[in-house]
Amino acid sequence: MLLGVKRVARIAHLSDLHYEESEPGLRSQVENILHGAKPDFVVVTGDLVETNKPRELGYAKDWLDSLVAKLTPRPRLIVIPGNHDLKPWGTLGVPLQSRRSACAPFLDTFRGDDRTTPIKKGVEVLAGGPGAEICFIGVWSAQKTSILATGNVTSDQLQELDTVLAGDEAKRALFRIVLVHHHPLPTRYKPKGYVQQYSNSLMAFHNAGQFLESMVRHECDLVLHGHRHFAGHAQYSLETGGHGVSVISAGTATRRDSDDQRGNHLNLIDLFYDGTARMESRFFSDSHPREDATREFELIRLVDVARKRNVLAAQACHYRAAAVRKWVTVGQNGYSDIVVQFQSCGALDVGEGNVPEMPIKLSSGTPTCARGTHLTSATSSSFRRPALVSTW
Repeated sequence: MLLGVKRVARIAHLSDLHYEESEPGLRSQVENILHGAKPDFVVVTGDLVETNKPRELGYAKDWLDSLVAKLTPRPRLIVIPGNHDLKPWGTLGVPLQSRRSACAPFLDTFRGDDRTTPIKKGVEVLAGGPGAEICFIGVWSAQKTSILATGNVTSDQLQELDTVLAGDEAKRALFRIVLVHHHPLPTRYKPKGYVQQYSNSLMAFHNAGQFLESMVRHECDLVLHGHRHFAGHAQYSLETGGHGVSVISAGTATRRDSDDQRGNHLNLIDLFYDGTARMESRFFSDSHPREDATREFELIRLVDVARKRNVLAAQACHYRAAAVRKWVTVGQNGYSDIVVQFQSCGALDVGEGNVPEMPIKLSSGTPTCARGTHLTSATSSSFRRPALVSTW
């Protein structure tokens, strides 16, 4: 991030509230953190309750509504379900139960309004930022037929996800953020003993590889998830290189027994207009913040943005460069030369079609001391490359 770059939005990422097992002190800590952070969005990636009873879901919704209502300005609340929101104790599915019947308590509780957006189907565009700079896409990974606490994304969902990510609403956004409950990458959680090792195997995201392949192929920026009650983040890319997606896990925000020894947890994510993103990983107990465990991370760096834009430029202009350098030399007479250098540049195989010109040097007839005035004269030097030349 460059100094002075304006922030697009701040996201508070919570997960795994398990409201029946939450502590008032932990809820107060969340309220205090968000009061100081002033997020534009509060995103909850599932497991709001321990059991999917309408009464318990109602309690969780009432607390979330009161949480965002106390914040000024009031943020938008975005909610997706986890396995505990759809199954009794998160594990007991009913094979003959329809999806609508299994999801009814959650959908009836979180109907949505002008400030709350719940996911209502398998894949859905949930909300966008100011001027559609952000596109949130929810994906339902908790399935009624999944074994115990495992998750997956169905083939129909994967097709719908491809359609949504290729659509104009997602492609126009500066940031594409996908919300899912189950963890698509392993976490640093260390099970103790055979019982925990066995139970950990029953929480897997079965076709996570297919899901992540779609994330990379469509150049998603962030994947936010929960489920494992262990905070962390990692960068994932395919072996072919190119775009990488940041996969971010939130620990449990309010459950009294956290599996993460560092404490309860939430993420604060800042998005900036230069395409970069930064995260503060916040840990706390029921009585105070745990500053020793809290860390800041650069999720999307300027070099990542440059690499992404280089790929887009190559697709649009039919050439690829390993790096593009630009510098200005100022002479003693006050005039300047602006030089743009394309390093290790190569033409893509575009056949005999129209190949655009590529400027290699620009010079201005206006002295540097007159910067900001209208340029009265300018010259450019460029060359046209043959379509079939691979390097020069």
